[in-house]
Amino acid sequence: MEASLRFVDTNHHLTPAADAFSEVFHELRSGIARLIMNSRRAHDGIAIHYSHATLQIHWLLENLVHARDWVLNKYDVRLHINGIRNSWTKLIEDLGLQYGFVSREQIEAGKLNTGEYRVFVMPKSVAVSSREAGQIREFVQAGGLLVADFAAATMNEHGRDLGGGQLDDVFGIQRAEAPWPTKAGPQPGNIVSVSIDGKQFNLPPAAESSVVVAGGKAHGASGKGSTVIVNTFGSGRAVFLNLDVADYAAERLIGKSNSGLPELLEGVLSTSDIRPRVHVFGCDGHRVPGAHITGVLLVVVEIVILQHAVLVADQPIGADHARVELDLQLHVLGDRNQRPL
Repeated sequence: MEASLRFVDTNHHLTPAADAFSEVFHELRSGIARLIMNSRRAHDGIAIHYSHATLQIHWLLENLVHARDWVLNKYDVRLHINGIRNSWTKLIEDLGLQYGFVSREQIEAGKLNTGEYRVFVMPKSVAVSSREAGQIREFVQAGGLLVADFAAATMNEHGRDLGGGQLDDVFGIQRAEAPWPTKAGPQPGNIVSVSIDGKQFNLPPAAESSVVVAGGKAHGASGKGSTVIVNTFGSGRAVFLNLDVADYAAERLIGKSNSGLPELLEGVLSTSDIRPRVHVFGCDGHRVPGAHITGVLLVVVEIVILQHAVLVADQPIGADHARVELDLQLHVLGDRNQRPL
């Protein structure tokens, strides 16, 4: 380490760098910061599937398209699945909610069915083991809400194409053809206006045109495919969103973006009584993207943290001023001066 960056010199004395940071360190070791360090991050009963097998499958499929460029080191590896997963996390965060990731090993060990989660989201989770599928099925039967997008559980954990989805009966769907053509996924299309239960939503086009309803109920259609299919399974419900959400994470930062995905997901989650307790709106009355709401739990108190989480070129994107609505009673303090707001 460069001498100018050291906090203790060779004589074991504090350096000017240490003096410069002393106020920061003091703030981190006291007050709200100390409370947060001794707390546990909370979620809103939402689990997101983390499937390493799915990441590997997508890497292979996308490199089938770009194989020659990849070998010549000309392909910028920006996996489509990363865009999908990132967009799902931003969708949930933009609603003022939080989540936890759950891996294949945890699911197989029964973590989904401990009562900790009420919603399980599968972000294009194509590779699912039979034990995972069994645990997910039990989760829904016991009253959980399953939300997935296209091509869900159509391969096993080794990448073998099963010709259909292991959870298709849970979603109340069938596929007229295998969901895996030679390309890695659906091509991007223009946003279309879709009518769902009398409301208009601006959504991506249907990702799988071969999906047909088989027991579920279709809500809205885009082109040749149903956009949202809802099915009751046991005591729970499964919602199949036939959409590719990969562009949402970037599009939400565009001032004139009018994506209907947040409102659609908000309605889906509300059926399991999952609603944000903190709402952040800009001066125009629209939801502010990147207003990150985090809850942490102490032994006897809950702290809700609001921060601006979206930066482009180190500058915050979004409203300079915002209106915050709370659905709960809180003592609201500024994070630096700790004065009531």
